[in-house]
Amino acid sequence: MKRSIVLFKGQSRYDVLRYFVDYLSEGFVELGYETKIVDFLQDDFSNDLVKVFENNDVLSVVSFNAIGCDLRIDQKSLYDYLNIPFVAFMVDHPMYHISRLNSNISKMIITCVDKSHIDYIQGIMNLDKTLAFIPHAGIPKRLSLDTKPAEDRSIDILFCGSFENPNEIRRKWKEGVGGWLSEFIDYFVEYILQFEYISYTEAFFDILKNNDIFLNKDNINKLFSLLPLIDKFIRAYRRAGIIDELADFNLHIYGNGWSDFIKNPLHLKVYDSVDYNRVIELMKDSKIVLNINPFFPYGSHERVFSAMQCGAVVASDKNGYLLREFKDKENIIFYEWSNIDNFKSVLSNLLLNTDKLNLIATSGKKIVEEKHLWVNRAQKILDLIYLTTVTKLLN
Repeated sequence: MKRSIVLFKGQSRYDVLRYFVDYLSEGFVELGYETKIVDFLQDDFSNDLVKVFENNDVLSVVSFNAIGCDLRIDQKSLYDYLNIPFVAFMVDHPMYHISRLNSNISKMIITCVDKSHIDYIQGIMNLDKTLAFIPHAGIPKRLSLDTKPAEDRSIDILFCGSFENPNEIRRKWKEGVGGWLSEFIDYFVEYILQFEYISYTEAFFDILKNNDIFLNKDNINKLFSLLPLIDKFIRAYRRAGIIDELADFNLHIYGNGWSDFIKNPLHLKVYDSVDYNRVIELMKDSKIVLNINPFFPYGSHERVFSAMQCGAVVASDKNGYLLREFKDKENIIFYEWSNIDNFKSVLSNLLLNTDKLNLIATSGKKIVEEKHLWVNRAQKILDLIYLTTVTKLLN
């Protein structure tokens, strides 16, 4: 029986996905599988690629954001040639990797960190692939053994994420698109921002339905090509809004682009971006970690799980998935975009009550260690691989 899993490692902002590869590899090993990692940043990666497949013991390839999907032998996909599944573990919205997901791999399995991304792949991209929802995960237990109580942490609130001025993003579509399309984007953005959470696909079709418009597939795809610009604006707008509201708190921000936006920082401390390993250390010294869901109306960012693993309290905007997994003020703090003043009051009271902070942090960490580690995601991937293998035998 094949028991080897090949994982691809490549370029990643802040090295996040490179760490994910290592963590997921540990998960597979914990489940009794051998792992082989091919690092595309190494000069001799092509030699490593040949070696990992030479014994014919590979059960599947797993790749974050589908890197390596274009590898071919004799004009045929490498994975079809080897007759093994290729698991594309997507951590970004699929709109950013359309060409990769359209790769002609017969045994491609696509996993998404948000359920709405599956709707996008099926409804907009019209791909007939095996799809599954698998969210991010928290750091391994071995990295969370040295957490300390809230009273010993020096950072009140931590936020890690870059920033781009939303006005500059809006200017791009005003000048680059203009006319009716520019007005449509404005309307689309305003529609999304009135909700606590909603997927782009759901919002788009709501707008069409509310205006009794029924577009053909070609026109829908053309309008959806504007989505990356809309996504960048909403992400920047939300980040600017919440950071501006929390200016009176001892808030530490790590990420590029903030220095131009924050002119009078008051209590804010702004730093350049750091790699993922440093982020983990910062989380371990933070009482509260702020999460702003970018494009996850029914999923989660890894910072939620990793921050909890680091013993911090997570403060996050709501979405369908997090509301299912966690309970407000017991193992997470939820805030609403429509009531930020209440959120500020909750934060102020919490920071004065370290006992409550410790209770919430302990409860959150317990949930993550029970069901949201990379070993849990590894098991889900294996289930998918075996499920697709078994169904092939039914033909």
